[in-house]
Amino acid sequence: MEFIRKMGTGLILVAVLITSGCGMSKTTDLKKKSNSISKLTIQAPSGLSISSPIYQVIEDNHLGETVEEIAFLTWDSPDELRARITSNQAQISALPTYVGANLYNKGADIQLINTLVWGVLYIVGADKSVQSLEDLKGKTVHVPFKGDMPDLVFRYLLDQKGMEIGQDIFIEYVSTPQETVQLVLAKKAEYAVLPEHTASMAVRRGNQEGLQLQKIISLQEEWGKITGKEARIPQAGIVVNRSLIQSNPEIVKILQEQLKDNIQKINDNPEKAAQTIVKYQESFQMKASTITNKSGWRIQIGTVLLLLLIWQGLSMYFSALLIPSPVETLFAVFHMIKSGELLGPLLLSGGRMLIGFFTGMGIAITCGVLAGYFSWLYEAFRPVVSLILGIPPIILVVLAMVWFGTGGMTPILVIAVLVFPTFFLNTANGWRAIDRQLLEMAAVYRCSKFTVLRQIILPSLAVPVITAISLAAGSTIRIGVMAELLGSDSGIGASLALARININTDKVFAWTLVSIVLIFLIERFVIEPMKKSAFKWQKKAMENI
Repeated sequence: MEFIRKMGTGLILVAVLITSGCGMSKTTDLKKKSNSISKLTIQAPSGLSISSPIYQVIEDNHLGETVEEIAFLTWDSPDELRARITSNQAQISALPTYVGANLYNKGADIQLINTLVWGVLYIVGADKSVQSLEDLKGKTVHVPFKGDMPDLVFRYLLDQKGMEIGQDIFIEYVSTPQETVQLVLAKKAEYAVLPEHTASMAVRRGNQEGLQLQKIISLQEEWGKITGKEARIPQAGIVVNRSLIQSNPEIVKILQEQLKDNIQKINDNPEKAAQTIVKYQESFQMKASTITNKSGWRIQIGTVLLLLLIWQGLSMYFSALLIPSPVETLFAVFHMIKSGELLGPLLLSGGRMLIGFFTGMGIAITCGVLAGYFSWLYEAFRPVVSLILGIPPIILVVLAMVWFGTGGMTPILVIAVLVFPTFFLNTANGWRAIDRQLLEMAAVYRCSKFTVLRQIILPSLAVPVITAISLAAGSTIRIGVMAELLGSDSGIGASLALARININTDKVFAWTLVSIVLIFLIERFVIEPMKKSAFKWQKKAMENI
């Protein structure tokens, strides 16, 4: 996988690679014999540093002789993790060591069998006079992830030094390491606790901007001095339900051996390991989408049939002047096609909708990119977006009629204005959501601006823009028809208004049906292929950075 080779292997497996190996504790209570089990469930966080060796265990299938089926689950929150452990839904769990310790202290029947990831933490700053934790007295230190490992380690070290938070030293919490770096570079934070590789990136960027940042304190060295142990911080490892250890010790033994071997394989051949990682990440995503796709079309067809049944029932109860039947509506559509009454308004309205849509989209995407890049511009546009979203469309139609009369400009203007917020917000937020670590790694490896644009920025923006198209397409047709109905003398809306005046209810329903079918066709045959292409582009781009 070219992504790994060009961008650096540390981006994916940084915590594992930094350690150059795995600290494996010896498992106790192992018996010589083990009974086979039907299913074994393993859970791990979505982060790759600890999950990747487990993927390889599943890939190599060394547990196949003792386990009939291996299920792998990812957890996104500590609550989800804890629930699976306490309910025995997962027998093997990869987790932060402090989470495992908390669960054990609260009565969970688990055992830590190894430490896979050893934390590497630094205090970054420009003050060369700071050489120890004691030198930080009276200072404010910014720390990411309140209550997580960096925070817990830092507070523990301060406590062992007799330094009281709020008196001797002050802590300001930040959501992520990336936000912490931004505060340091903006000179809004003097000192920061940062993990690798973020610490090295902060130092590099600081030097580029004239800030003489450096790793002034190594927290792992401080940890070694205080604990009297090796200067490594146990960050994450594997816990196993004790019942599994007692009943099937051979499974745990094989798992231990394979994890150790896999980490060596990852360090020796990170590119091959990355291919395995991508394979499993994609398979988990595919499973979720497959489940949705299998049942989705049945539900949709069932819903359509139910609506048709309700429609038919209402038409039998009410007069055709009020609700024509589905068959009568179809006959009206066929008559409009045969007489040529359908094609002219359809082409005219379609042209107006396209002009308004692409005008609004072009302006919104341009403004969204600028707003994503300049945070002050994003804030400046927020009142404008709120104003547009708060104005009823009919008021815009009336204003357009006052300015341009009852012509083709009214629906064009209304559509352009009303699609603006969707495209602007998706583009701006998509830009702001681009992986800054990936951009930093691109800068580290001196990728060209064109490569960054083609392989990172555009693929990242493709998905939110396509999503905006999906959201705005249906609205464009609805808004366009409404604008023509009130403020134009031609097009679908005008034809619909004429049918209403002449009490041709079947034609009113026919034009409504045409609009619905048009929305469906655009969604099915235009937007869905665009979505698939965008996801493929994004995936391919990430693989070839």
